[in-house]
Amino acid sequence: MRAGASLERCGPPEWQGTVHTHIPIAEGRRANGIFSGATPIAFLGLANVISHLRAGTMTALAIDSEHRSPLVPDVPTLRELGYRGDITQVYFGLVAPAGTPAPIIARLNEEFVRIGSMPAFRSKNMIDLGLEPILDRPADFARYLEENRVVAERVVKAALANY
Repeated sequence: MRAGASLERCGPPEWQGTVHTHIPIAEGRRANGIFSGATPIAFLGLANVISHLRAGTMTALAIDSEHRSPLVPDVPTLRELGYRGDITQVYFGLVAPAGTPAPIIARLNEEFVRIGSMPAFRSKNMIDLGLEPILDRPADFARYLEENRVVAERVVKAALANY
């Protein structure tokens, strides 16, 4: 399962002709800033604001993902809007200790996919909470973790260069 994440610390302060000032603040307080009008824009995790988007109390401008999310299909991606920098993602995954026997990993994966594919479970425990379930095979998730680590390393280095 993966969910959208944050570009707030990557790239130069100029983006799409605007200047942004990064103000480190807890995610929940960022949402409060949007509601109060103190903060005009914020990068927030989809899972943290999906209920506000569905209720119409908050408007999503873009999602930081390579592809549109089926959870908010009308919201364009940053790529669609012209952003060409690295995109990192927050994700939730299930892992086991190194050295866990392959048959145990296969059995656990089989059960997680079975349960995660049940419509009622999937809806109540993932989609309704703003999580986009991707029920990968272990090798696919391992590859995703490595690719994401490489991108995250570039993002952190770029962010440190801007401070």
